Amino acid sequence: MIASSIDSSHPEQYKFYIPFEEITHGQLELPDAKIVGNVQSQELLLRAYRLSMLHSSAPMLSLQRSRVIPKDYQLVPVVMALEMLRVRMLIADDVGLGKTIEAGLIITELMARGLANRILVVVPANLREQWREALDYFFHIDARIMSTRHRRGMERELPAGANPWEYYSALITSIDYAKRTRQKYEILEQEWDVVIVDEAHLAAKPHQSGPDQTVSMDRYDFVKELSSSKKVRHLLLLTATPHNGYTDSFASLIRMLDVDAVKGPPHAPQILRNVAKRYVCQRRRKDVEDWFASDPSKSPFPERDQLEVVVPPTLYEKEAIDAVEAYGDKVLESAHGQKRSSILAHWTVLHLHKRALSSPEALRQSLKNRRESLQQRLQSLLELEAEAGVTRDEARANVLDEDTGERLTDEEAGVRLERASYDSKEQLEAELEILEDVAAKAAKVTKSRDSKLNKMLDVVLRDMLAREPHVIIFTRFVDTLEYLEKQIAGDSRYADTEIITIHGEHNERQRADL
Repeated sequence: MIASSIDSSHPEQYKFYIPFEEITHGQLELPDAKIVGNVQSQELLLRAYRLSMLHSSAPMLSLQRSRVIPKDYQLVPVVMALEMLRVRMLIADDVGLGKTIEAGLIITELMARGLANRILVVVPANLREQWREALDYFFHIDARIMSTRHRRGMERELPAGANPWEYYSALITSIDYAKRTRQKYEILEQEWDVVIVDEAHLAAKPHQSGPDQTVSMDRYDFVKELSSSKKVRHLLLLTATPHNGYTDSFASLIRMLDVDAVKGPPHAPQILRNVAKRYVCQRRRKDVEDWFASDPSKSPFPERDQLEVVVPPTLYEKEAIDAVEAYGDKVLESAHGQKRSSILAHWTVLHLHKRALSSPEALRQSLKNRRESLQQRLQSLLELEAEAGVTRDEARANVLDEDTGERLTDEEAGVRLERASYDSKEQLEAELEILEDVAAKAAKVTKSRDSKLNKMLDVVLRDMLAREPHVIIFTRFVDTLEYLEKQIAGDSRYADTEIITIHGEHNERQRADL
């Protein structure tokens, strides 16, 4: 005997062997007429029934079991998916249009129809918690995060000998954890009803200029094998930037869908547009805004106030920035002629420039880290790899604000870049001398000489708090975040303002407490 849930929220089926298992008829007890109920509770129950009936009459079963009230345009990829026996889609909507919601609706729809149960979500490491919360809150899907740290705790919950990739029906993992050899083959051995790859452009094939040029990318190799696996039925690729300017890289994403929409060799592919368009959903924000032009009140987008405040630097800030530029030229000159060192030096210099423009405190911390590293290197002269501990890809990702991977956080990659060195003993001594001059100029940029800070405290923050009691300030670096927190808290004009800081170094418990 096989039994399944009556409300479609859990598509699992359970088998019972009648000769050995007792099966009885179930019956809910009738209400006791002698007990007087609560009017408010009764009204709440009736409203719940009305909403249930409203959603149950809709052609999409996912609306019954989610908290989402989707916009019309968000239902388009769901309708496209329902027309496919095997869902294979590239959802390439602009940032902010709700790709996570669209993917969640497709998953829930497949689950409600009994077409999916086992789910794998592959994302950049910094998006794992966001996906877990979204699946739980909006779609009532209890997905577990799989990583080196999480796996240790999960294995304590498992029966002896159980495989966590097989035991849990919904898992979220980072692409850099999943691409490792051990995890990669554990994943490929399992059968998955739905696989979602978020920020899929990170797994696109690197550009090839010709057939003889070989490219290697672990992320691409992993997703390519996963997407072509016969054990993966439904596949959703999500990205707001599917095209990087190279047709072969974009075509590699289309090829992953396995719908015969790409012909030709990998370095010179031909995309069959008439085939591909049935599996690609791409809308720009402007497209959606145009749809709502006839009735702006129904537009899901708030009006943007893109006010840009231009702040001229003080003399002391300009001297510090000029000193950083001169120091950067010295670093690049020292690394010239050494292919690997030259590339890493390039990203190091750009990183220092970003820190200098972020805040004087961020620059001072970077210079301190680098000075300490150079002093240590003078004593030991370790090899570059041991000293830097950062790869070229991690260095590049850090500067371009991309995902630095599973091994290092953004902050760790930045610190290791600041500690990277490429020189001989004599060159290190010369660099230290220049570094001392840069540090001296950076130290002169005090609070009263920080033009951006004073503009924010005197005008921008004051005006924003006058209009709205809640203000969010984004910073790229934790040092800048902590610097601003200290300066705002120490300003008597904001004595009654509560300041809460959240950054990527906080763990899940700390975030929940905040």
